[in-house]
Amino acid sequence: MNFFNNHFPTLLTLAAAVVYSTGFFVWNFYLSHFGFFEYDFVQMRYLSAGLFFWVAIGPFVYICIRSFLKKSFLLVVGVMFLLLTLRLLIFVWFPAWPQYLGGLRPIATTIIASPSQIKFIENFDIYPALNAQDKESVQTYPVCLIYQNDQYALFFSASNIVASDSGIDFRSRVLSLSKDQFVGFQITNDLYSLTQCGLSSTFYSGYGFIPVPRSD
Repeated sequence: MNFFNNHFPTLLTLAAAVVYSTGFFVWNFYLSHFGFFEYDFVQMRYLSAGLFFWVAIGPFVYICIRSFLKKSFLLVVGVMFLLLTLRLLIFVWFPAWPQYLGGLRPIATTIIASPSQIKFIENFDIYPALNAQDKESVQTYPVCLIYQNDQYALFFSASNIVASDSGIDFRSRVLSLSKDQFVGFQITNDLYSLTQCGLSSTFYSGYGFIPVPRSD
């Protein structure tokens, strides 16, 4: 206890560094599946992601350490649960959990841009939404925003239909677009888009396309 009291500031700083670094590696591991890497180390989202990681996995780490020190048979059980939790955490829980709570779930939104920018974006199968009175479109159909920083936005459209061997599927390319190529985003609360953005992030194929669950 004396050691803890005497070194509390150092231990707190070390814990914060571990949590923050964990969030940095979790985000970049996730982004690497889309061919993207974030080099900016100073972002608050890393702290929330790191906290979510250690809250989920901390109890199993504690059990493993205690079992190892006591040479208990629970060590094997603890390691098994630790590995299972890691797999679920990285490939299921993180992609499905909201970003404001430390998760990685894409945000359902639309892209707002000038008519000329909309036409450019349409080349990548991000289609313009209809405008009133036959005016030129300044907004796209919903997209799923994976990540953004000061220079780029990483997203995909969940509304594309393509033919496949099994029939008709919804698929979309993952795009990294410079922010000077559009004006901004508008959050959408459309239930279908919210569902697609939440589910499709866990089914990433690793080949530049995301298979989006079909809505029957």
